[in-house]
Amino acid sequence: MLISKQVTIAARKHNIPVIMDMAEHYPAAMRDWKKYNSSPLRRFIIRTLKIPEYIEKNAVANIDAIITVCEENSKRLETEYGFDINKTCVVHNTPEFQKNNETKAVEIKDSFTLAHHGYMTAEKSLEPFITAFCKFAKSYPKAKLLLLGDGPSLEEYQNTVRSLNAEKNVQFIGKYQHDKLQELLETVNIGVIPYQNSDFNNNTIHNKIFDFWALGIPVITSKTEPFIRIIDETKAGLAIDCQSDDSIINWLTKNLENTNWQNLSENAMAASKKYSW
Repeated sequence: MLISKQVTIAARKHNIPVIMDMAEHYPAAMRDWKKYNSSPLRRFIIRTLKIPEYIEKNAVANIDAIITVCEENSKRLETEYGFDINKTCVVHNTPEFQKNNETKAVEIKDSFTLAHHGYMTAEKSLEPFITAFCKFAKSYPKAKLLLLGDGPSLEEYQNTVRSLNAEKNVQFIGKYQHDKLQELLETVNIGVIPYQNSDFNNNTIHNKIFDFWALGIPVITSKTEPFIRIIDETKAGLAIDCQSDDSIINWLTKNLENTNWQNLSENAMAASKKYSW
């Protein structure tokens, strides 16, 4: 915050515009991060005193323009702080993968692979989906769920899989080099981004959706506001209720085999032409 003030003061002195690259809604994310919930003092600072919101508000007040990753966060800045939405610009974090001309989806009958990749943290919880898939996979012994990445929630997820005796169906890849991501996703049929509805997830659009689409991989997402909007636009996946493992199991049981994934895969490839560098 001190550095931010020094920068803006110096910029104002020389009539230099100041632009903020606001990658996420960090105050909302911090309320869920484990390290900020590890003690009563930290919870008091983050949740009661709301220090992150205070810092964000003061930073926004001294900025000439802001780059966001989705229009929902631009609207939030206007609503919460009165920041002129015309001074915001949405820049999606899209990939430069070498695209293939073949779709990745298959007819879901017996053997198929779902995947999620990225840093595993509490504000992007995978717990309900992992639990649901472990139970669902009892009827699909050849089904796979690949989980790429590490993070504070990794051990929790590994314990869940062990407790449900689903080690054969769920594979943890661990930390990976980003330049290897395309290779790791080559065998994936459907991507999953099943995060909870929250202030954080309703004000960001996770870049992994564009990673999947760049390879023609359709997605299953939760019903956050940005996901609903972009899925409705592209028809390159399905937004479902991911708030509980029961709702996820119910959807998988009724819809996984009966969905035209080939069509959604073709739409994903089309979407990647727009959402790509």
